[in-house]
Amino acid sequence: YIYKPMTHNDERHDGIEASAGVTPTLRDIASIAARRWYWFPISLLLCLGAALLYLSYAQPTYQRTATLIVNDTRKGAASEMAAFNDIIGGIGHSSVDNEVHILKSRHLMEEVVARYGLATRYLSRDGLRRVDMYGCAPVVIEFLEPIYEEVEFCYTILGDSTLRLSSFSRGGGEEIIARCGDTVVTPIGLVVALASPRYVDNCEGEICVIRSPESDIVERYREALKCEVADRQTSIIR
Repeated sequence: YIYKPMTHNDERHDGIEASAGVTPTLRDIASIAARRWYWFPISLLLCLGAALLYLSYAQPTYQRTATLIVNDTRKGAASEMAAFNDIIGGIGHSSVDNEVHILKSRHLMEEVVARYGLATRYLSRDGLRRVDMYGCAPVVIEFLEPIYEEVEFCYTILGDSTLRLSSFSRGGGEEIIARCGDTVVTPIGLVVALASPRYVDNCEGEICVIRSPESDIVERYREALKCEVADRQTSIIR
């Protein structure tokens, strides 16, 4: 064993290693932040830019609520036997439970989708956002053949009841000139363009038409529908 005396450099090296584990103080953190101050306004601008970009193209989502009162003789204080049946574990179903099942049924939603034409959407451009034109489209499109997958195309009103159909999701960049009321052969099948009460010859801009299979739309609305009995002792569905 050879003894080696500690020098001044060794003491300094040990001091650095010992101070390496010290927790930084607020003054140290403030000093670091002051040296890199430019990152704060840059981060703020990036976050604001991302928020504005999202708001410029995100479509608003609307929610509507309703309350139904069902005439059910099995519910409420006037039906002690029904309440007793619930206590002892009876399996009978009330008219309120039946109404909930009907409201969630596929058959009812199919009627709603067909009656209000929810399988076809009309979208127009508003900046980066595509706005739904439900009930406001100047020309409505009827599809004469079954649709088994989502298709899309756009039309532009040229005036004098004439349209230009383009941007088909199938068939490449083909463009078709058609008149309102004509049956048109397109890459996505036979369609008829009908002028709506909102039709005007000077309508500017391109309107996109998206047609989805009715079964997909039915399932989408059934999943979105929330329907439940407010309370076991009431006849209210919400």
